Amino acid sequence: MPVYEFVCPKCRTYFDELRPVREADDTAWCPACATEAIRQISRFAFKKAAKARSGERETTLQRSSPISHASGCACCLPAPSRSQHV
Repeated sequence: MPVYEFVCPKCRTYFDELRPVREADDTAWCPACATEAIRQISRFAFKKAAKARSGERETTLQRSSPISHASGCACCLPAPSRSQHV
């Protein structure tokens, strides 16, 4: 079920409601002053399980060919932080 965000035009209270999609356009009432609230437009957020994210990262970061040089060379060292630049 999606979470819908609302704001009260009278007292400026922001609140969320968890409702089925079929009730998305139903009236929401401010919990502070009982005035009809206005639904806000919000971003869509999609969360994956941590296990799925780590597996995805492992597959996307795999090299297409093995490293052919010794570790510790300039290309394998982390970039210097911005505070180290003059």
